[in-house]
Amino acid sequence: MGNFIFNGISAADLGLEVIQFPAQYAPRKNITTITIPGRQEPLHQWDGSYAPFTKRYVCWFKASPVAGQAHRVKQWLLSAPAGARLEDTFDEDVFHHATFIGGVDIENTLDRFGRVTLEFECAAPAYLKSGEMPVRIPANTPTIVRNDTPFPAYPLLTIHGTGNLGCVVVVGGHEIDIHWGVTSTRTIYFDCALYEAWEMVDGVEQPVNSSIKTTIHSFPQLAPGDNLVEAKGVGVDHIELVPRTWTL
Repeated sequence: MGNFIFNGISAADLGLEVIQFPAQYAPRKNITTITIPGRQEPLHQWDGSYAPFTKRYVCWFKASPVAGQAHRVKQWLLSAPAGARLEDTFDEDVFHHATFIGGVDIENTLDRFGRVTLEFECAAPAYLKSGEMPVRIPANTPTIVRNDTPFPAYPLLTIHGTGNLGCVVVVGGHEIDIHWGVTSTRTIYFDCALYEAWEMVDGVEQPVNSSIKTTIHSFPQLAPGDNLVEAKGVGVDHIELVPRTWTL
């Protein structure tokens, strides 16, 4: 018997049992096809991205009446935000960002058994759970962070500093300049995928993009293979890097 967890809630905790394992999906490349008059072969242009795909679970549950359990299942699925975390026991090393669009058609047999097929629209990347482990890098200590996949990863950085902080964070050849014009203990978060920086003030995210500069016009990334990561400057104590490596 398998199980899956969506938006932090286990299907098994709602009485659902997976009776048909999901297929091993591979997303399609986002390809633009250009036909040129007189040319026998079309041109294919790939922008490097992949299309979303649908992940499908066929489940059943036992309940009497079926309607009461059906309401709980529908509430779970339809109250979840877009891009919620989806993981399962069929491929335990990865998770997806998934959206349940609906609807929910639950078959009722003798008002004792329910059967339902649940479909989730998943973003193409299968994020490695091993890529959620933070790497601690002391200040002014060049460190190699390895990406063992063939796909560039966009990490999450946490920069810890004290004092009138000014530092340069190097990620795989990309330099990020950080300047805080105050004297205090600060922690700043930088998402290389969204190119956004923030800090937490009384539990609320406060954007600090104005404190960030970069030397190039592309997002910092961990390229396949070895990447040099370093925090240089005065006032920085250490950084933590969550690689967020992924596969397909």
